[in-house]
Amino acid sequence: MLQTNWDSYGAPPIDIDCIDTARSMIELVQVVSECVPLVFPTARGGVQLEWRNPNGTEVEVDIIPTTAGVRMEHLITDASGNVLSDTETVWAEVRRMRGEA
Repeated sequence: MLQTNWDSYGAPPIDIDCIDTARSMIELVQVVSECVPLVFPTARGGVQLEWRNPNGTEVEVDIIPTTAGVRMEHLITDASGNVLSDTETVWAEVRRMRGEA
C-alpha cells in the first residue's frame, strides 16, 4: 500500500474503495474480453485504468475517492485525437475495441 506523500508532492494513500472498485471493473471487463488495462495510482488517492488499442484508441477511467464513496471519470480519445466523454460511449468503445460491436 502506498503511503502519504508517495509521489513526493503530498499525495494521499490510495483509497481502499477505489482499489476495490478498480478490481471490480477489471473483473467485469475481463468477463467479456481479454483486454487488460494499465493501472496507475493517482495523486488524488484514486486509481486510473487505461485500455489501449493498436489502432490508437485509448480509454481512461479515473476512480476517485469522495466523502460519499467513489466517483468515476472517463476519457476516450480516438486515433485522430477526438475526445468522447459519456458513460455509454465508454462501454460501447470497450466492446468495439474487443471486436464485439
